[in-house]
Amino acid sequence: MTCGADEYQRACDALPYEASYKFVDRVIESDCKRWIIAEKRYELDDLIIDAHRRVGGCVPGTVLIEQAAQSSLVLGILGDPACANRIALFAQVKAKFIVPVKAPATVLAEIAIKYQDQRSIGFSGKLRCDDTVHAMITGVCAFLDDVE
Repeated sequence: MTCGADEYQRACDALPYEASYKFVDRVIESDCKRWIIAEKRYELDDLIIDAHRRVGGCVPGTVLIEQAAQSSLVLGILGDPACANRIALFAQVKAKFIVPVKAPATVLAEIAIKYQDQRSIGFSGKLRCDDTVHAMITGVCAFLDDVE
């Protein structure tokens, strides 16, 4: 089963972050349960990138980790809309950075859910630009109490 553009957009909009901290612009494709390909465009004048100009406008590794986690949350919301009203924080993360991402760049997060229950989502995947894999990330997001 696949979802449509409306479901994708609702799930992205349901992320509990302000625009400056949202690292999923849109969903490219998903089966709505097990995997997702989500996109984020990074520009040199983005606040987070501009703050890292000393290192050549690279997208910080922590931002790539967050992009992977937010992509997994979008997938979690697609599979269980009740996740939309919950905050999730990292319980565990492991990342291997292969090649820096230099802005401007469009990064695709190809994420698979390893498990999902009422308390957490386990995920793994890769982040790439075109045919270049920049990072491999595995993590667990733990849900906090529901938020209003």
